[in-house]
Amino acid sequence: SLAHAFGVRGSRSCFPMRDAPPDSLTRLNVVYLARLREAFGVAAESLQLPVGGCTVAHVLAELGARGGAWTAELAAGRAVRVAVNHAMATPDTPVVHEGLAVRVVIGSRPIM
Repeated sequence: SLAHAFGVRGSRSCFPMRDAPPDSLTRLNVVYLARLREAFGVAAESLQLPVGGCTVAHVLAELGARGGAWTAELAAGRAVRVAVNHAMATPDTPVVHEGLAVRVVIGSRPIM
């Protein structure tokens, strides 16, 4: 599965159900650069996540599960770099704080 390819263990999704209480959610800002911005047709978006336990791997798996260009561009083995608040990240880097910026950046080799 795509989640397994990103190192996500278990079946828990970090993306909340529509009826999740607002105080249990935080906003995650995602910025797409270079090839990804072109492929996805969007430069940035804001996602809602539960206030704990989500990692870069969870976010990439959820985005890749959208299908089409998302699945192709974020597939294991593709050259993708992720920075969390301007620091290079690994799949297990947490993304849990209010206003945390995740940037998906193209690199010369994958981090996965």
